[in-house]
Amino acid sequence: MGIRIQAYAIDVTRFDRFLEKSLFDLLHLYAERGTLTDSSENVLRFTFYNANLERRHYCYTAAPDKGFISLKDSGWVDTLEPCPDLQQSARQFINTASIYNFSWLLRAFSYCEGVEFIHEITSCYRRWWIGSALNVGEQVLSAAEFDSIGRLFKKVLRGWNCDARTPTENPGVGFDGFPVSPEDDPDLSPGRWTAGETECALTLIQRIRDSGIEFKNPSKPSPHDDTDWDALTCGMLDRFLAVNALGFEDCNVVTLIG
Repeated sequence: MGIRIQAYAIDVTRFDRFLEKSLFDLLHLYAERGTLTDSSENVLRFTFYNANLERRHYCYTAAPDKGFISLKDSGWVDTLEPCPDLQQSARQFINTASIYNFSWLLRAFSYCEGVEFIHEITSCYRRWWIGSALNVGEQVLSAAEFDSIGRLFKKVLRGWNCDARTPTENPGVGFDGFPVSPEDDPDLSPGRWTAGETECALTLIQRIRDSGIEFKNPSKPSPHDDTDWDALTCGMLDRFLAVNALGFEDCNVVTLIG
């Protein structure tokens, strides 16, 4: 599969209120209102660890077309019984659990009827299109503007290269002011653009997109010719630019790479 990037636009104020719901309520909400996609993972999953149990790692799962799987169930069932694990708020759980739970929550509720404050930008593409965009950005932006967009994309890349020049220093990633603070995992690292950073990034992405310069694959040799690559990169930039039309009052972009 290789390294993939997930990116979500989140209206922070509404997301903050949403996280007060219990895990039990969220599993039921997704089972009842989740939208099926072409993904093989149309599920919401919360994982736990308990050293006192024979099966130390266990999870509770919901799917809109199947129902639930709980600790004591070996298959899908129609009902889920309340239990202590699931009475805690999503905020409390995400702040202490594996970051994969945060990823599953964002993915599931970006496709759920009535949840209009989490928007999936991308979930399955590799990082090389960022290199294509930055190579064009270096040609059309001022030095200060290029430094800004480079820093912002470094927050997405979290140490991974993209075969393009980026600022040498690490800008760091912080979740101050965000409702939860997901922790790094060796295989999955979070990134974040604040509302101000999101506005800046989208402005500069629009400049890059409107340049008219063909986007070329920064990694040669490649099975993709440059015509295909130009269309791919344009499509990815358009996915980010679509955030402008969401109307979120306090829009952050949260990313996961791994």
